[in-house]
Amino acid sequence: AFDWFPIAPDTGEPVTFFDRSSGEPISWSWDFGNGEVSTEPNPVHIFSEPGSHAVSLWISDGESTDRITALVGVVDPGEPPRASFSWSPAPRWSPMP
Repeated sequence: AFDWFPIAPDTGEPVTFFDRSSGEPISWSWDFGNGEVSTEPNPVHIFSEPGSHAVSLWISDGESTDRITALVGVVDPGEPPRASFSWSPAPRWSPMP
């Protein structure tokens, strides 16, 4: 498992990733989804392009390996924010006019 801060980074802003893996990993391999990688346990990375980046972490304890991937949403600070939401299941009623 891993998490990062800030949660919704701007392009050009340093993002710190935190390994939250269980067990006793001895090696880490990060793929930031933009061609850049790191082998540090808790790397800092800067995304230069906005959008959703599939960040993957591979860990190993020397005998077995595991991987997890999460989407990191990077925002262009020049774009205005846009609210959006969805829900499931769809409502069974129609709003009144």
